Amino acid sequence: GNEAKGWTGGSLNTVVFLNNGSDKPQCLRRSDSLFIDLPNWPANTTCGVMRAYKNYLIALNVVKSSTEYPTMVKWSSPADPGEIPANDAGENALADTGGAIVDGRKMRDSFFIYKEDSVYSMTYVGGTYVFNFRQIFDDIGALSKNSISEFNAKHFVVGQGDVYVHNGIQKESVIDGKMRGYLFSNIRTDAYDRLFVVPDYANTEMWVCYCST
Repeated sequence: GNEAKGWTGGSLNTVVFLNNGSDKPQCLRRSDSLFIDLPNWPANTTCGVMRAYKNYLIALNVVKSSTEYPTMVKWSSPADPGEIPANDAGENALADTGGAIVDGRKMRDSFFIYKEDSVYSMTYVGGTYVFNFRQIFDDIGALSKNSISEFNAKHFVVGQGDVYVHNGIQKESVIDGKMRGYLFSNIRTDAYDRLFVVPDYANTEMWVCYCST
């Protein structure tokens, strides 16, 4: 089955969407009884991650006709309430660093894109360019899909060799040396992509879940 493919998704104006990185993205509108292929999705195209930001669908780490574009961000046209976007509207490559895009998450009024080795902000500006992209960190990124969780207008992130919190401007490591060594030496090297973070807001905790050695 597809349980190991690393699903991503969310909701956009009451439309639920899901993506596993190898099949066409799926969506469920209020008028649908079952999930359907996302209408208007470009042919021969897949993406590693799909998220929502404002009234746009955001596709990250794109494959077109079997050609990989691991640093590409694509966005849709704006969607009307209760509907899916009419078409894909733009794209941009985040090529300042060599790492592939891993995931993306909203924080306050911006969307943050996590590569293996860096973090970018994506902010709505409208007009011809629609979005502005800015690199905010060039020394840390995210380890896997779903390794980022939001709390108090901040992101908790498991990165390559560190666990950190940032507010979009400044970051701080939240794991000491001994625990850092324990965690990263205990994650199975062939299962980094299975790691995910679950927030426990009631107990003000973040749970890092992974396949251990």
